[in-house]
Amino acid sequence: MLVATVSDRSDLARSSPPDDLNMLQSSHSQEPLPTREDLHRLIGEINRFTRAFESLDDAQITALHKPDTDTRSDAPMGLTKCLASERYELQTACESLVRATKGAKRYLPMFAQSHRPISALQYVVHFRLGKYLPLDQSISFDELAALAGVPEEQCQRTIRMLVTNDIFHEPAVGYVAPNRYSTLLADEGMEAALGFLTEETFRAASCLAPAATHWNHSQERTKAPFNLAFNTVLPMFDFLSLEEPWRAERFRKTMAFFGGKGGSDLEHLVHGFGWTSLSPGTTVVDVGGSGGYCMRAVAAVNPGIKCIVQDIESGLGDYKSTDSFDGRITFAVHDFFSPQTCVADVYLLRWILHDYPDHAAARILRCQVSALKPGAKVLVMDSILPNPGEKTKAEEKDARLSDIGMWALLNGRERDLDAWTKLFSMADPRLKLVSAVTPEGSALAVMELQLGEQ
Repeated sequence: MLVATVSDRSDLARSSPPDDLNMLQSSHSQEPLPTREDLHRLIGEINRFTRAFESLDDAQITALHKPDTDTRSDAPMGLTKCLASERYELQTACESLVRATKGAKRYLPMFAQSHRPISALQYVVHFRLGKYLPLDQSISFDELAALAGVPEEQCQRTIRMLVTNDIFHEPAVGYVAPNRYSTLLADEGMEAALGFLTEETFRAASCLAPAATHWNHSQERTKAPFNLAFNTVLPMFDFLSLEEPWRAERFRKTMAFFGGKGGSDLEHLVHGFGWTSLSPGTTVVDVGGSGGYCMRAVAAVNPGIKCIVQDIESGLGDYKSTDSFDGRITFAVHDFFSPQTCVADVYLLRWILHDYPDHAAARILRCQVSALKPGAKVLVMDSILPNPGEKTKAEEKDARLSDIGMWALLNGRERDLDAWTKLFSMADPRLKLVSAVTPEGSALAVMELQLGEQ
């Protein structure tokens, strides 16, 4: 088995693991409080990693704040490097310094209130206050409230909360103006993503402990925190499509938004597997492919392959336009919990299996295995959780945010390499991991599977 990873970076403050439990207990009980030297060290690290940004020109720095920064084909290498590495190092050092200067007694209660600015953002996104704010001038709170049809007091309180987080700007008392963060609220994809994160995900995450208590830590998809939050017996995707289709539409836009940004950029899908080496006539099936944006990226780099996008009817939505690909991309209604009906050379499951607990994810894989012909491949593109201390804390945090999100919404999970290997074996003992490649800057790995000898 070949496992290829890129840009594994050590945590700034990590130390070698203790030799035994006694050492672990000893190091924990004697953990020193931050000293002046520690603060100076963190400040020095911040200065060191900040220098990476000094080489960027004004246009490159401005690009950091655009919605499509990471998907621009002409993105400069210096910018890409900062986004992929130095940014995480800098973030880790800055956050460590903030915690050290706050002190543990103040930090924990403040951390427990992290939901409050998120709730203010929820209000602003829900009532679309960013849409009513002129892009080039300030406006009074009473004018903005009138345009949005909300009480002035609530408008003022939520925006002022966000101003303390550098979202919006109050140039004069009683007036609000846009800034580089708030203007992103006018972007359709960003608006959809923020709506999903501050409503569906936010509400579900608040029910982690209540759902575990109510259903005795059940792993069933119908007993996830989301089900308690929205009072439904349906799995999230069924609830969205059957009960509140407008949420399903917003979810599709959210996936399209994240599917082409930063660590989830579709360029990583293109670079993570040898698509250009596939011979003419090769058939690729995108299992649970929604609107087909993955296959558009793949078809663009290999004009000789045939692509089939499978999903349930509501998942396919209205995104079936393939005019620019001469019919090389087709769509088919298919539930991936049913045996695969299409014989193909490559089956892609991108951002699918993390939505499901192990028993359900194994069932999805098993349904694909039933159709595998000799030499056929299954590609699983999902995140591989880092081992503790393997990445910077900031980078690991991003991965674990997604892990908690999957739990809250679907009783799903992110997995480390060992958990992925066990899942593949659980689905079918013959299913072997051939390689796992994490392209530079990608949050997702491309895991290639093939049937081997039992």
